[in-house]
Amino acid sequence: MHNMKRVVVLFIVTALIVPTIVIYFLSPLQVLEISGVSGNKKELIPVKDKTTFEISFIHSVELSRWVEIYEVNGTTLHLKKTLTKSAGWGLPSTTSSGDFSFEEVNGEGWMAYYLDRDFKSLTISTYSINDYILQIGDTRVALENFGKLVTVKVKTIPRHEYWRWKIGI
Repeated sequence: MHNMKRVVVLFIVTALIVPTIVIYFLSPLQVLEISGVSGNKKELIPVKDKTTFEISFIHSVELSRWVEIYEVNGTTLHLKKTLTKSAGWGLPSTTSSGDFSFEEVNGEGWMAYYLDRDFKSLTISTYSINDYILQIGDTRVALENFGKLVTVKVKTIPRHEYWRWKIGI
């Protein structure tokens, strides 16, 4: 009789745990996908709506660091603002005087352009001189490690696909 109780308890526990695990691994997960055009290298970073991230780089003409701040909105990347140190070639266009200000970020003075633009994906040509870095929370990704042409986009994938990529199978 004692063994029968164990079997029943084991059956109930299994009946609860297995479906929970299956549902978890089949549930959707929103990720920021960073990939080289060749497809040889890929990074998946879990995100939620309203998650912000930065892409920084050295401007090829100005030779100063620029920082673009994006926000995840569904499957759209929303460019909220661009920070730059100089006002020269290649500056973003603005629509009104309220789209520009001077700001201090982490103790540094910046010119801030509020651009309010949406993108389905970003395609970035990387060169070592530009030092493209994507920063999201504590995760810092050097984009040149993905090749000369990199794509950044938000997509929804099954959670098991993320874990297969994460553990390398």
